[in-house]
Amino acid sequence: MSGCRPAPPPENLPTYDWVDEATAIKVLAERSKAVHTTSAEVGVTLTKPDGQSVQFDGAMATRPPDALRLQTFKFGRTVFDLTLNPQGMFVKTMDDPARKDKIIPASQSAARFAREWATFTGGLFEEQGLAVQTSASQLIVRRTLADGRTVVCQVDRPTLTPRRYGLLDAAGVERFSLDVSGYRTFNGILHPTRLLARSEQGTIDIELRDLEINGDQPERAFVPPADAELLK
Repeated sequence: MSGCRPAPPPENLPTYDWVDEATAIKVLAERSKAVHTTSAEVGVTLTKPDGQSVQFDGAMATRPPDALRLQTFKFGRTVFDLTLNPQGMFVKTMDDPARKDKIIPASQSAARFAREWATFTGGLFEEQGLAVQTSASQLIVRRTLADGRTVVCQVDRPTLTPRRYGLLDAAGVERFSLDVSGYRTFNGILHPTRLLARSEQGTIDIELRDLEINGDQPERAFVPPADAELLK
């Protein structure tokens, strides 16, 4: 099954009263720290570099910065179950040889998304030595990682909401990007409802539905199935 999901409804966000760069970074850090958990039903569209795409329904839960669970379903069956926790990345895929050519790339693309999500939510705005550029419409925040890669975050200045994260290799070539959109306010917390990740493996488009922020999560929410494979 292929196709595009509809665009999220127009955003209606409060305007941020600008003070200076340091204050803006502090507010971004506080907003990020305010999100302890998320859970949502999701619609997932995975597109391979050759343009072939497949859609799944599913569920996603997060506990920033190092725990994420993404489960996808098709016709009532689990297609893949991906778990990121402090012990590593784990995946369980449907045992269906006829669909292996779609399931394996889909799970690999989702795993890449989960790894970089952890990079982007790992206290980016709390780090020392951030490089910040400001224009009338944007803040561009850069952070150099220990391995030589660089995280670049484009922030919409009028609403002070991150809109795009990019991950550059040591040579300055972008290897992964994550566009975030469809912001809504949940109990006073701004959060996107659309995530679009791009890499050499293709794209993964995630629509968050019935999103809950800082709700209770089961104790074993981020414990992978016993027969899940540990990814390296």
